[in-house]
Amino acid sequence: MNRNSGYLLRAVPWALLVVFLSGCVSWRSSCFQTARLASKHEINARPQIRKAYALLHDAEEFTSTHLDVAGVPSCLVVAFQTVLESRDAKAAFRSLLAEATLEGQLYALSGLYFVDQEDFAAQLPRYLAMTTPVNTHFGCAESQTPVHLVVSASKPLDPSRLEAWHQANPLAEYPPIDIATGGWPLEFKNAFKF
Repeated sequence: MNRNSGYLLRAVPWALLVVFLSGCVSWRSSCFQTARLASKHEINARPQIRKAYALLHDAEEFTSTHLDVAGVPSCLVVAFQTVLESRDAKAAFRSLLAEATLEGQLYALSGLYFVDQEDFAAQLPRYLAMTTPVNTHFGCAESQTPVHLVVSASKPLDPSRLEAWHQANPLAEYPPIDIATGGWPLEFKNAFKF
């Protein structure tokens, strides 16, 4: 092996890493390419936050983190993370709770789990009483699910044990998680972390 061959062998893994990371960045940014820009009246924030807000505001389904056979990352979850990581998260999620589609309100409720536990607890009874169906898209399964079942699964996992469950079952399907126990909020917050 000559000197140039050794250099190429060391350079290839780095080049692959750059290609992989640029692909990750591109799917994240592609989520916002066609999104409308929410008005400053809706949320006074940077353009990317306003686009994420608009995606959640107009959501037509409540999704898992990855969709379909290919495991495509959900743009709604990317939008959720973008709003959650902003300094305007509390105001944005409260506004979405008041004005978004019902599916968007479920993302807002999930966001309140992190940014305002008191308001989250105050809002839960209203959503636990709702039997209205929402469009859900979990993995490959698309259906309509009553709001109260998305908010509180029939056999929810104790939230204090959820993280331990994930560590013990890294390849398992979702546990019976819901919004009330923090399962969906935690899934959304931690998705796509490398």
